[in-house]
Amino acid sequence: MSESYAQRPDADVERAQAFGEQLVEVHGWLRAELSSIRREVDEFVAGRADAPAATRTPPSLTVQLRTRCLEFCADLHHHHTGEDGILFPALAEDVPELVPVLPKLQQQHMAVGRILDALQATLQDAADTDPAWVRAELARLSAELEAHLSDEEAQIVDAMNAMRQERVDALTAAAEAQAAQE
Repeated sequence: MSESYAQRPDADVERAQAFGEQLVEVHGWLRAELSSIRREVDEFVAGRADAPAATRTPPSLTVQLRTRCLEFCADLHHHHTGEDGILFPALAEDVPELVPVLPKLQQQHMAVGRILDALQATLQDAADTDPAWVRAELARLSAELEAHLSDEEAQIVDAMNAMRQERVDALTAAAEAQAAQE
């Protein structure tokens, strides 16, 4: 954590100490959900490969698994949209030292977003969903996302924990308004 914002004169003012930790918790959920989806896809692919040819299921993921993947993609997109549109501008305003870091995090969001877009496009077409391709894309997403989440946590969690409660309340209200519009 940078000294300039960690030791501001108002450092003893009421803080939203858990704000950054909430981000870590959300990231933990994203990691766990993606891991679970990957495991289900792996099991699906392994089950299809082991089944006798006459009894193999069609070469598409089940509706439930496709739906779960699509919901995860939407949740992750929503999370990154909120960070880009609400959190990062606030951090840039409140913590000028983070200004050089935030574009890199946004670029990482775009890289993850490209994988999400490809997954979503493929998963929308039930007849043409190749489970092996989905499996490979989920592995690629997992690697990109883990690197990004770790980087993001290292860069901004301390600054988020140093935010004043009033600022956190305003950001929370903005995020809720954004969610209501989606």
